[in-house]
Amino acid sequence: MPIIKDEKYLNLSYVPDKLLFRENEISKIRTALVDPLLGGISGTVIIYGEPGTGKTTTAKHISRTTTGLDCVYMNALSFPSLTALLREVVSTFTRLDQFSTYTVSDLLRSISKIQEKRGKGILLVIDESTNLMREDQAGLYSIMRASEIYSLRLSSILISLDDPYIIFRKKRTRSVSSYVPIKFSRYTKNELYMIVEDRARSGLNPASYDDQIITMISEIAAQLGSARVAIELLQKAAYVAKHGQSESISPDDIRAARAMINPYFTESKLNGRDQEDLILLLSTASCLKDGLYATLSNVMARYGVVAESYGMQPMDRQKFYRVASRLETYGLIESRLEGRGDRKGVEKVLMINDVPLDALSEKIESILARLP
Repeated sequence: MPIIKDEKYLNLSYVPDKLLFRENEISKIRTALVDPLLGGISGTVIIYGEPGTGKTTTAKHISRTTTGLDCVYMNALSFPSLTALLREVVSTFTRLDQFSTYTVSDLLRSISKIQEKRGKGILLVIDESTNLMREDQAGLYSIMRASEIYSLRLSSILISLDDPYIIFRKKRTRSVSSYVPIKFSRYTKNELYMIVEDRARSGLNPASYDDQIITMISEIAAQLGSARVAIELLQKAAYVAKHGQSESISPDDIRAARAMINPYFTESKLNGRDQEDLILLLSTASCLKDGLYATLSNVMARYGVVAESYGMQPMDRQKFYRVASRLETYGLIESRLEGRGDRKGVEKVLMINDVPLDALSEKIESILARLP
């Protein structure tokens, strides 16, 4: 049975019919912007937050599920200026003379005439608008005041990484008019688990993944609180497994996917470590072949075996902890506290999520072979 059932659900551009954990933000945008625009009142909402927090998907979801308005989505990074962006907005409704020169005012007047014919308010979504907010506040002012200046029923959703208050405060220019800021916070690990599980259920065959895979992806993505990272890990891990002609996704497929997204382990970084660091890292990789994480006690026992094969003595517990802590500081391993399940408290466990274990082990063994 193939791993992938329907790849559209694994694409970052896919917009679900129901957005998990963004119901509150959707409600705020509808109340502040969409409902008033349907009643003839224009406004501006600026949604902001870190990458992967659902800003673009939420705006597209609102555009797709709103009736009675002309909804237009534009990405500011695709245009050299606000004028070029507005030309494209006009072009979605009518043809423009490509040889004529237009100002922002000209284009907004053209949009106003289009609106008179169509009889609908316009909801304009401008993604990646951070630079626009910094560099062209005069043009932005015209859009935000379009209802007063051009009798245009136009409302805007501006999407930014940065807090608009900080952006506008730094500029000593006239007011950009009123707007409603809505912050999108990071997703929690549990939220990411449910988002990944939902995508996997729709896009993958049931036998191709299990709870361990969903957990590993959500834990990695939770470091950034990013649904984008989570979905991309799921997608790439599925394709890695498919390319390897496997019937299911493995933890090493996820490590390979993470290496594609954010390559971290390089020859030079490993070359900078001493023999003890490398052997502990190799021992950790060996223990992780049986699961998502390895306890310190298991890695320490494995270290004794591996160290002996390289003619080294085992480390005492105190030194072992120091070396493990050093590797964590370098970002070569990750750790967390895990319950033992026997009412004896918690134990520190080690993880490597950045690179396939076989590739990492091969690199380390190659470096160790060159050491005197």
